[in-house]
Amino acid sequence: ITLGGTPDLVASWILMLGLVMGTTSIGLSYYYKVPVLIAWSTTGAALLISSAQGYNLNEAIGAFMFAALLVFLSGITGWFEKIMNRIPSELACAMLAGVLVTFGIDVFNFMNDMPLVIGLMVLVYFVGKR
Repeated sequence: ITLGGTPDLVASWILMLGLVMGTTSIGLSYYYKVPVLIAWSTTGAALLISSAQGYNLNEAIGAFMFAALLVFLSGITGWFEKIMNRIPSELACAMLAGVLVTFGIDVFNFMNDMPLVIGLMVLVYFVGKR
């Protein structure tokens, strides 16, 4: 996914995202004296990849900023917890599965192109799960 950006721009974007998440995690952990992890959500990444086609980078940045404002307001006001308590966990799991199903299917689509990589990923998953 490039959103109309060059590979260098996308690489620097991902680099900065990682650096900011890491720095923020370290800073908050130090301040609160408990481990705090700031992370990019799997569902957010999956949704971005599946729905960003047709938009340019400026539009995506605007959408990210608006989404960040909504997340901030939801956290500060307590709306997020109130809304999440009303959504059945089965529905939340089904929504997550709907977003991630294409990634699960793509593993099998790439099996012919990269059997060693896919095989190692599956092996590491089973070893890690054990």
